[in-house]
Amino acid sequence: ALVVQGAWLVNQTAQYRAAYRVVGLDQPYRTLLPLVLASTFLNVVAPSAGISGLAVFLDDARKRGVSTARVTLAGVLYIVFDYIAFSIVLTLGLLALFRRNDLHASELVASGILFGVALVLISIVDGTADPGIEEDSRRGSHRRTLPSRSHSLAFGHSRTSRGGLLDGEDRT
Repeated sequence: ALVVQGAWLVNQTAQYRAAYRVVGLDQPYRTLLPLVLASTFLNVVAPSAGISGLAVFLDDARKRGVSTARVTLAGVLYIVFDYIAFSIVLTLGLLALFRRNDLHASELVASGILFGVALVLISIVDGTADPGIEEDSRRGSHRRTLPSRSHSLAFGHSRTSRGGLLDGEDRT
């Protein structure tokens, strides 16, 4: 069991490293592994859908002078992909229960809530639920008040016209 737990933590570290690299940060395994251990502990002690462990990464980013906006986006990307993977497993489980004629309404409702949370997180990262788009009720048109940075960082489009910095970031 100890070997499986160790392999799981190393895999989690690799997933965080991949999320960091997507947002333009390159942190080595030896830096991320202690953060993953602390984050996992915090997620167990204070469960909040994986969000509480993000505080560990943000605290480390502040100490190292790394962009907290990018670290936040990397953490959200990790959580989104975690939800996607779990949704696949959950779907297979629901199909198995359906085939055995043992699927109840409570299981469907709980699964629906989980799928809804996953879709909200995905839409936020994808930029489709961007709070920067507001409707002008007089003209019925939409205007963008804030540029969507998360979509461009997460999905590889051009970053910004200011040299790749997110709003509120400085070059230090």
